[in-house]
Amino acid sequence: MDPDPADKAALRLWLLDRARALSAEERAEASSRVQDRLLALSAFAAARVIALYAPLPAELSTERLFARARAAGKTVVLPGYADREPELRAAGEPAELTERRHGFLQPPPGPAVPAAEVDLFVVPGVAFDRGGRRLGRGQGYYDRLLAAARADAWRAGVCFDHALLPRLPAQPHDAPVDYVATPSALLRTGQRR
Repeated sequence: MDPDPADKAALRLWLLDRARALSAEERAEASSRVQDRLLALSAFAAARVIALYAPLPAELSTERLFARARAAGKTVVLPGYADREPELRAAGEPAELTERRHGFLQPPPGPAVPAAEVDLFVVPGVAFDRGGRRLGRGQGYYDRLLAAARADAWRAGVCFDHALLPRLPAQPHDAPVDYVATPSALLRTGQRR
């Protein structure tokens, strides 16, 4: 039985279980298709600074996005933590990432890159809806990070097909995205300011 969409905790657990149940091959194929969709965006081509994420085992890969951005001379930043608050730091190569508790990878210590310098954010989500609302892991990390973004910065959410839902509950502090990329579709959400 599917959980009630208004029960964020139950919905999050159910969706994470479905993502973990995917085989490595299914995850790799889904990751490839999502990255193809993002690489075709004019926002990706135009961005000078791109914020990616280091995927957890049940998340979509960003490896090709990272390689293409670096090959094109773009600055790639990834989330890290400083004093329990989110920050972005430059990452030259995926091999530089270090493990933090709970399996999260982050860039090496270094100067923070202000969120206001980012042109395109690629945002993971446990789920997204067609309006660009996001269900994250429950810590508010990306809501706090995106609150500091420029109004003209693009935001692209990524999720598996099963995690694109008709509607998610939203709070006033929730930061929506402009695009949602899944293996089967790229949706423009209408959130663009």
